[in-house]
Amino acid sequence: MPLLPSGKSSATPSQASFLPGDYIARKAAFRNNIITCCLFVMVMGATVGAFVVTHIQWRGLKARYTEVTVACEAEKKKLTQLDTLRAQRAEMMEKAQITASLVERVPRWAVLGELDFRMPMTMRIDALDLKGTRNDIKPASAPKVKTLSGTVAKSKGKGGKDEAPEKPKITAPTFSYALTVTGTALDNNDVADYIASLKQSPVLSGVELTYIKDEKFQDTILRKYEVVATLRTDVDQKALASSLQALVDQRTATVKAMQSGDGHAMAPESGPFSNAEGDGQLEVTDITKGGN
Repeated sequence: MPLLPSGKSSATPSQASFLPGDYIARKAAFRNNIITCCLFVMVMGATVGAFVVTHIQWRGLKARYTEVTVACEAEKKKLTQLDTLRAQRAEMMEKAQITASLVERVPRWAVLGELDFRMPMTMRIDALDLKGTRNDIKPASAPKVKTLSGTVAKSKGKGGKDEAPEKPKITAPTFSYALTVTGTALDNNDVADYIASLKQSPVLSGVELTYIKDEKFQDTILRKYEVVATLRTDVDQKALASSLQALVDQRTATVKAMQSGDGHAMAPESGPFSNAEGDGQLEVTDITKGGN
């Protein structure tokens, strides 16, 4: 073994070892193999663990997806039932509107009560004319598109086929009622008061005086009048009941005051408003059916 000038040996540790070189090489190779195997086992364990965890998560997501799908199908059925109920409700509401439009919203006795109780006792009604007119409303339809040849183009569906024409929608008929009242009074002030009172009635609108003229009855000059009005279609039943009750109370108080003051009420069999002669009979005409 050569020596350096300082006196120290220049041999390497392998050269200084007393073990054989092939033994040391085998030991190093074995150690490297052990380390490689450990790393391989660690990598495979991590891979298998990741696969197991991912598979468990996937199974959980699949179960959740199944639950959500079942819930969506149930909600879809509920929505279908809701659409069916809405269609039935719309059909029932349409039938109810048609039925309600055919029912008299203002009873005729209520109209007669308003006309009679609001009339001064020095007046009378000779004739009533009630005429009903049906208001036909045509449903709006989509504008028709014409082709270059002048024919009407047919609408196409999703599959390219011609769509069936829509069924005409049945609308509830509406009616308007015109009332004409003809009668006689002693003076113009009674007619003016009567018209002012009729304008406050909850069942009448558009009350107007058509004419007023003199008419001789026996030896008395009377005032013949004609009043036209329109029946309301949106009458509040509570307001109508309150109005009739107030009119009845007022008429009762007036009759009691006349009885207490004169000892008797005005006799309907005497005076210019008597029906004893047979020429003052009240004529009522109702042509609300079959109006056009």
